[in-house]
Amino acid sequence: MNRYEPVTDDVLTVLKSVRENHFPELQGAEILCVFDTKKKVTKGKLELASIAAVDEMKKFLTMDDALNGEGYDYIIRIDKLAWHYGTTENRVRLLRHELRHTNVLSETLKPWKLRGHTIEDFQSEIRLNSENVQWAMDLAIMTLAAHEQNEGSDS
Repeated sequence: MNRYEPVTDDVLTVLKSVRENHFPELQGAEILCVFDTKKKVTKGKLELASIAAVDEMKKFLTMDDALNGEGYDYIIRIDKLAWHYGTTENRVRLLRHELRHTNVLSETLKPWKLRGHTIEDFQSEIRLNSENVQWAMDLAIMTLAAHEQNEGSDS
C-alpha cells in the first residue's frame, strides 16, 4: 500500500473556499493536496497536516499534472484519518492554518515561499477559532487513537 493517496473532491472544495475567503493572494498558486495514510510525529507531536513549498525538481516532476503546465507551487500533506474524523469546521481550520504559512513575494520570479508562525497568525487563529480554541488538540487525540487502533489491527 502506498503511503500517499490522492485527496477526495471534498478537500479541493474546502481548499477553494478557504483560498477565496482568506487568502486571495494565493489565487495564482498551484497547490497539490495529498492524503498521508501513515501517522507522522514531529518533536513528539502528531502532525495533522503540513505544507511545503515546491523546489525546482518537484516543480518539474509535477508539471504535467498542474493546471498551469509549470508544476505545483505548494504541496499540502493531510493526515487521512484527521480529515476523516474532522468536522467540516475543523477541515476548514486545518487548511486555513496550513495556508497561513505561505508567504507570497509577488515582486520576485519565485513568489511562492513559506514562513513560520507569527504573532499576527496566532491572533488571527485565536479570533477565528474563538468558539473552540482546543480544536487541534481534540482532533489530534481522536486521530492518534484511530492510528493506534489501525496499527493494532495490522498485526
